[in-house]
Amino acid sequence: MVNKLYKLVHRLVKFGLVGATGFVVDMGIYWLMSVALGIPHLVARGGSYWVAASWNWYWNRTFTFNHVVKSKKAPQWIKYLSMCMVSFLPNWGSYYLLTEFVPFFADFKMLAMIAGVLAGMMFNFTFASVFIFAAGRDAGVREG
Repeated sequence: MVNKLYKLVHRLVKFGLVGATGFVVDMGIYWLMSVALGIPHLVARGGSYWVAASWNWYWNRTFTFNHVVKSKKAPQWIKYLSMCMVSFLPNWGSYYLLTEFVPFFADFKMLAMIAGVLAGMMFNFTFASVFIFAAGRDAGVREG
């Protein structure tokens, strides 16, 4: 029981680390699109999300869930992005509501991004663990 809990917490920490790097990618692409290129912030937020989602899929595949035998990349990436389409709703929705209806967040959009990312993180971890990077009971698991 303790060993399973340790492994779960260990994977959650790794998932959080990947998510943190993905957040940096997300913010960087958002800044590039909205500030440097002048793209409207809601469009930039949508675009940056999908770049970061692909980044996170790759690093979750190779780092967080490296104990799982790899499935084919393209189908797994499609499944991961499908999961992200669902988690995009609370992520972008939180961002939209905060930036459009709360004056503080209209001035500090990056803080609204943080709220959106947190809104989707636990859903993503659970869904990714069970459906995207599932190891099965004992088959296909590589210890590591």
